[in-house]
Amino acid sequence: METKQCERLQSIELTNPVRIVLIGINGVMGRVVANVSKSMKDIEIVAGVDMFGDEVGSVKIYRSLEMIEKKFDVILDFSVAGACEKLIDYVSGRRIPLVIAATGHSKEQLGLIEKASGQIPIFKAANFSLATNRFIRAVAEFARCWDGDIEIIETHHNKKIDAPSGTALVIANRIIDARGFGKIVCSRGNGRREVGEIGISAIRGGVVAGEHEVRFFSDTAEVLMRELEYGKESFAKGALEACKFLIGKDAGYYGIEELIR
Repeated sequence: METKQCERLQSIELTNPVRIVLIGINGVMGRVVANVSKSMKDIEIVAGVDMFGDEVGSVKIYRSLEMIEKKFDVILDFSVAGACEKLIDYVSGRRIPLVIAATGHSKEQLGLIEKASGQIPIFKAANFSLATNRFIRAVAEFARCWDGDIEIIETHHNKKIDAPSGTALVIANRIIDARGFGKIVCSRGNGRREVGEIGISAIRGGVVAGEHEVRFFSDTAEVLMRELEYGKESFAKGALEACKFLIGKDAGYYGIEELIR
């Protein structure tokens, strides 16, 4: 049955571009997404939502979702976590598939998103780069057999709002799951390091698209695993691929692992 559904979805994508509404189209990532979308024939950004600007190229920008007159298939959210409640109300009431690329959500907001996934298909990821997510998988696998200390250092551009990054938190949690123990420490005090701590350090500066470094320490050696993005295009393409992925999906909470598979 899964194979038949995939064949049907592929047919839809080949004959009809997936119509996307991009929230946060005038933001840093929004503009990158809009630019990357031009090279993808099977998708089309039909409208944008932003408080600033009237157009991005030929794409009309609206101040709110309620103002959009065009038909669309899926919403891609590259705005801020603070817009979560209103967005969830909108998509839930209209049964619209939603891809969430915004980060920094509170526990309450994450609860709202999870609840809404019982009614509509929602795709959420801390990082949409397929390369980064394969890196995370490799880190978790290596951590499974490491009994020493582990530290994560993440570096991003000076305009990034949340710290530590959502990706760094995902890496830390995947390490803890793989090892079966541990806790995350985002800001060290004056105390001694405890066994099992996964320390996260955040660096902000310049125009760094994203860099994640995981350092494994023992009494006799150190192993370093590092991943860096050369630009924001990989995040944009992954998010657009997620939009295509959601078409025809049942209600549920989907993540990057499903997309990679």
